[in-house]
Amino acid sequence: MKEVKNGKKLQINMFGMLILLTMIPLLLSIALISVISLNITKTNLENAAEDKLYVVANDLSNHCRENEISYATAEQYHDYIDSLKDQKIEMAIIIKDSPSVASIKNENDYRVRDIEVSEEIYAYGEEGFYDSDVMIDGKVYYGYYKPITVHDEVIGMAFAAQLKDN
Repeated sequence: MKEVKNGKKLQINMFGMLILLTMIPLLLSIALISVISLNITKTNLENAAEDKLYVVANDLSNHCRENEISYATAEQYHDYIDSLKDQKIEMAIIIKDSPSVASIKNENDYRVRDIEVSEEIYAYGEEGFYDSDVMIDGKVYYGYYKPITVHDEVIGMAFAAQLKDN
């Protein structure tokens, strides 16, 4: 009788061991597939954001070029730069050595006027520059800078941004 109990006990332990040995690879593969899927999804979303911001910045740059915009006239374009706020896209016209004209507002509902553009960004030329970590008023944005040229001279940057949290 002891042998049967011991045999049964041995049989249950072997069954448990087999279940455990089959579950470990299954759980590991599920975890690996989840991590890979998350990375692919994140990369695709960031690429989509970059593409969308490029289109918006390019359109703003062309609009400024066609209208020969300057700092004196940029203030008149609040309606234009606010036009995509319902899609959570911010825009700004950044003229060299002047405060920005932006759709981004601070906590007091005033427009942010100090969006910095380093000289390295101007060196990227006509293609523009994408930055995934633009800090504006304490918030992190994805941003695309596109040069504004008037009479073949770069006078500033058209900027399109989206909150990284979005």
